[in-house]
Amino acid sequence: MSKTLANKLPQYVYRTTFGVFRFRRNVPKDIMGVSGLKLWYKVLGKDYKDAMRTYSTALLEFDSFVASYRREAPLRETILEVVKNEFGEDAMRMLDRGQVDENLEYALMDLSDKVEGMDLSRFDAAPCARLSHLSFESDRAFPTQC
Repeated sequence: MSKTLANKLPQYVYRTTFGVFRFRRNVPKDIMGVSGLKLWYKVLGKDYKDAMRTYSTALLEFDSFVASYRREAPLRETILEVVKNEFGEDAMRMLDRGQVDENLEYALMDLSDKVEGMDLSRFDAAPCARLSHLSFESDRAFPTQC
């Protein structure tokens, strides 16, 4: 890579030793724990012109990624608090780690039915929040059908 090309690379873009342009951003600390990521990457391509064309898309995708987790984080914390109040701290930790056994899965389905339509304002969440809308580390953390 020429020195002039390196000077023309926009912020957050670098070229790997294999000649691929990548977009890299640090994940904000407030969503790092929820997303499970420290860095966010997107391959922009091998050609400089293609990389510059997809750069703005990468910026928008990263902003969308951050925004989605920032909207989800308070709801996630609220759900963990509800589970802790209903089933205890061990169940809350299991859910947080995504280690949901069959018993907890059925209990969560029942809780989801109970919470449907309930005013959750005391937990700082939107009313009618449904547990199945929130994804955790495990696909089985919240069943899609209740």
